[in-house]
Amino acid sequence: MPSDAGRLRDHPKSGQPAPDPNGTDQGQPPPPSDRRPLIEGLLATGAGNINNACVKLLAVMPTSQLILLRAVGTIFILLPLMIRRGLRWPPRVVLARAALEAIATAGLMHALTLAPLSFVATVMMTIPIGVMAMNWLLAGEPLSPRGRILLLLAFSGALIATGPALAGSMEGALSAIGSAAFYVARDMLTSRRASSVPSLELSFTASVATLILALAMGVVGDWRPLVAGETGIIAAMIVFYILSNLLIASATRARHSTMVAATRYSAVIWAALFDFLLFDLPPRPLTLVGAALIAACGIGLVFTERKRRGP
Repeated sequence: MPSDAGRLRDHPKSGQPAPDPNGTDQGQPPPPSDRRPLIEGLLATGAGNINNACVKLLAVMPTSQLILLRAVGTIFILLPLMIRRGLRWPPRVVLARAALEAIATAGLMHALTLAPLSFVATVMMTIPIGVMAMNWLLAGEPLSPRGRILLLLAFSGALIATGPALAGSMEGALSAIGSAAFYVARDMLTSRRASSVPSLELSFTASVATLILALAMGVVGDWRPLVAGETGIIAAMIVFYILSNLLIASATRARHSTMVAATRYSAVIWAALFDFLLFDLPPRPLTLVGAALIAACGIGLVFTERKRRGP
């Protein structure tokens, strides 16, 4: 989106430059406007990992049925809030974002049923790296030479982590990679075109789009009745999905996507823990090596670019 390059750092409503988070590199505490996206990003990561574990616990269901159940539950919870706020036909940019998220969600949930949580979490860790790469390549956002090196090293870590999975569960690995690509497009659209849209509206519209996609997928799938014990897992999946969705939408629409990136790198720790405790799946060594490289480079990118933009 080259036309946005000149407005990249402008506030969507005022047209004034967005606050530049500086001062932290001189030992000063970040202002409150900086801390909120970080906290929201951390909470979103935790809630998302619990949601992913619930999805894997329900992996015996067809993916389309899982997507449908979560979408219906999410809409059931969010609809009263939307009615109270006032329903309206969403703008085209919100519809486009919803379509991207629906496709990304389908790919993610399918990957979770096939691949270890730690592998999927490692792939999802590349989303903020992908956003930075696309901002640099397509939108003309400046990136220092050191930042470019870190970016290349981060993607090298992704190749290290995905190599064993591609040699094993090809379908699960490709689903995770494709999902991450669509999430990158969603986050870029959120920060550039939908930053002034309330998180509730973004989440509700995405859930409706996901429901439509699940119904279309269900035409060629065989759904099955629920069994005892699955209802509670489904409820937890829905609640933590809503929390994760609302929090990440709020964090990224605040135009702090570079800062929020650092919070996502804790995901692989929780995912590896859930893999071991719930599914007796020890993490692959190469997955952990790749995740560590992605995290180190990603955090390095955050501090490198913040320092470059400082006074």
